[in-house]
Amino acid sequence: MTVRDSGLQSERTALAWSRTSLAMAVNAALVTRAGIVERHAALTVAGLVLAAFSIAFIVLARARRKQLLAAGSRTASAKSMLFASGCTICAAFVGWWATVWA
Repeated sequence: MTVRDSGLQSERTALAWSRTSLAMAVNAALVTRAGIVERHAALTVAGLVLAAFSIAFIVLARARRKQLLAAGSRTASAKSMLFASGCTICAAFVGWWATVWA
């Protein structure tokens, strides 16, 4: 059996998951700050909801990073991909809601 050299693909994918989770956390912090500074309850709630989604995504990203850097793990489970997609869609919806109703 020959071992296939995956190069740095696993490392790049793990870094992409980390960047995405960081971007979600920064956006959540900015929306929350805007809601607090402007004393706008809808923005504050939207920011806190985004923060919850970003924390969940950070946990998922750390687990995925461990999977990717472990020997022999290449594909993500359907559950983790569905969860990541759900977090992203919900975060986008909350962002849209905050923009429309704020």
